[in-house]
Amino acid sequence: MAYKEVLRVEIQEVIRRWQAGGSQRQIGVGTGLSRVRVRKCLAAAMAAGLEQDGPPPDEVQLSRLAGISRAGPKRVETPVEDSLTPWGDQIYRWLSGDRLQVTRIHELLAARGCAVSYTSLRRFIQKHNWSRRSRTTVRMAVILIWEASDRICGKRLKAALPHLVDSMERHGHLDLDPEVRSRLLTASAATLDRLLRPVKARGTGRRKRRRNLDRGRHIPIRTFADWNRPPPGYLEIDLVAHCGDNMGGSFVYSLVATDICTGWTEAVPLLAREQSLVVAGLEAIAVQLPFPVRGIDSDNDSVFINDTLTGYCSVRDIEFTRSRAYRKNDQAWVEQKNGAVIRRFLGHERYSGLVAGQTIAHLHQAMRLYVNYFQPSFKLVEKTRNGSAVIKR
Repeated sequence: MAYKEVLRVEIQEVIRRWQAGGSQRQIGVGTGLSRVRVRKCLAAAMAAGLEQDGPPPDEVQLSRLAGISRAGPKRVETPVEDSLTPWGDQIYRWLSGDRLQVTRIHELLAARGCAVSYTSLRRFIQKHNWSRRSRTTVRMAVILIWEASDRICGKRLKAALPHLVDSMERHGHLDLDPEVRSRLLTASAATLDRLLRPVKARGTGRRKRRRNLDRGRHIPIRTFADWNRPPPGYLEIDLVAHCGDNMGGSFVYSLVATDICTGWTEAVPLLAREQSLVVAGLEAIAVQLPFPVRGIDSDNDSVFINDTLTGYCSVRDIEFTRSRAYRKNDQAWVEQKNGAVIRRFLGHERYSGLVAGQTIAHLHQAMRLYVNYFQPSFKLVEKTRNGSAVIKR
């Protein structure tokens, strides 16, 4: 296997992660290289004029960087190295091709008349860094293919590996040495998982959950008693699941929005429970409302408490609040419409698929005209207590 090709793959991946904003530590963990090796690659890249926010290097620059990284101070060879140098190619073939242990190589050299100590042989192999070079190249190739396959597990990656390698080589995304290609295709699923373990380790743990909780704490809480007669445009939103008796699988949701001041109610169907679809549904609702949206109040569902909806409200200068956890009375207005409007027209049956979503969309369009224009509504004006009796007007 050509050493220059190994360096080219290493430098290409290091520069890609560097230009994506990764630190030296993150690059080292993701590629399996030491920080010293990462630092040398980045120093060569910056010396060649590459910038972190600039374009990726072309083939000529990569070849030049590989030549720069390959060069180094000349080592003074000892008499032991003089005796092992003629056997260098054979030692490399035993290590990478036959995958022999150093002990067995030492025995084979002794049988062929090359009498050196085991320590000297091991030091000679470590100076040339042959075994590490091969492992690093296979690991780099596995990481590139794993990311191109949407980070599937080792067993699925093993089944898809021949097709992915051929496709990526055919389209110029991968250029492997024949020996590295052979070792890559013969690797087992357990070997692939072991090579990917340092990269997968960065995505483990509960960091994402803690970030979601922190994001929710920055959204102010509004209870049922905090509205204080707001003007039109402050909405309570909620999702109604049309799943029947089974929450499994895919089914249609209704995104419901109720205005606190007027009781105006709008609903749009969603084919999936996804935050970008919620934003699209809110935009469709905003077009149909006879007044601008000034505020949105939701429950603590993750489909609402996320960066997508927070950014949507921030860009449009919409006040975004949330209710208390497990307190449905904080969203009493929209919860009442869920039963009196959505469930009354659609019931509790299960609806799934594109055709059902289109049908529900037509029903919601007719329903909004009937509920908002032809049905009278009333609101509580005052509430007084006389002993144990409560009088509402």
